[in-house]
Amino acid sequence: MTSRKRGQDFALPTLPKTYQRGGARKDRIAQQLRREVSELMRREMNDPALAMAAITTVDLSPDLKNATLKVSVTGDSEVRHTVFRALRRAEGYLRMQLGQRLENLKTIPHLKFEPDRSIEYSIAISKAIDELHIPDPATQPTEENGAHDQSS
Repeated sequence: MTSRKRGQDFALPTLPKTYQRGGARKDRIAQQLRREVSELMRREMNDPALAMAAITTVDLSPDLKNATLKVSVTGDSEVRHTVFRALRRAEGYLRMQLGQRLENLKTIPHLKFEPDRSIEYSIAISKAIDELHIPDPATQPTEENGAHDQSS
């Protein structure tokens, strides 16, 4: 046992950055949740509406007690509504199955499903760009092939 003098400064050991904020572990758990929930949706749940859905990303709270799962759904708004209703109803089942599969977690996070609008957004951007009618420089006449030849 070492003795310390009164007022002596000492430094606590510092943890690597990945452990300070739970970065690497949090990312690993998020990937594991995405993989397992996707697998459960595809193989275990007997809801045909879920065939139109895919988990794109998982955001975990710092304490790992809440998970927001971004879901991409192909189809119209009625299909999306049906998929999210089925996922909300299945949260208890999914958490129970995750508890059995993810033995490395003390508590299974509460699952919140949100639409992933990134695909819709990229389609809207593509349509907006197409509507601008920007001429393609490859099809435009240039000076070299006589477009601005005014001398003749």
